Amino acid sequence: MKKEETVNIPIKKKLYEKTEKLISNTKFNSVEEYLNFALEEVFLERKELEEETKNSSSKDEEKIKNRLKELGYE
Repeated sequence: MKKEETVNIPIKKKLYEKTEKLISNTKFNSVEEYLNFALEEVFLERKELEEETKNSSSKDEEKIKNRLKELGYE
């Protein structure tokens, strides 16, 4: 598996230490691994929310069009 290119992002030492404690006794081998996982989850959740919103808007629009048609508007 090809290793992805990385960058360094400074974070507060206190936050780093809290994250270290949080991930102790978990499957994560490092703070970096956990933070990558957490960020990927955030982006995935955001994408899913955007898709839900898009789908809801389309469904709502269709309902409105159908209701207007039922009322005699075309």
